[in-house]
Amino acid sequence: MLRIPLHIERILLVNDCVIIPDFGGFILRRHAAVHKTRECAFLPARKEIVFNPTLTHNDGLLAESYMEMYGMDFNEAQQAIRHDVSALQATLADDGRLTLEGIGAFRRTDDGTLLFDPASDATSTYA
Repeated sequence: MLRIPLHIERILLVNDCVIIPDFGGFILRRHAAVHKTRECAFLPARKEIVFNPTLTHNDGLLAESYMEMYGMDFNEAQQAIRHDVSALQATLADDGRLTLEGIGAFRRTDDGTLLFDPASDATSTYA
């Protein structure tokens, strides 16, 4: 079972960013409310999950979440995170695709670029 998606969701409920060390960062991008006069429609403000692969520096939020949930000390949490990140990377390498439930899916293009598609229900979670 992948533990990281649960922690990403927990952290994003109270922070606008969570960094997965040696993998990348998930950021909540805000979109303002929009009034479409022509269609007589109003779209409420929302937040969208985006992924930035250059955000890899460990900010400690993920370790803190592991420590709280599993009763680990900092070193144990760091070790568990490294193990979980290795599992994510192995799945991505083996399958060329990785789905994080409630967050989104990753896929590699032919040239090796990592693409992220947010889950359709993720936006409503963080509105």
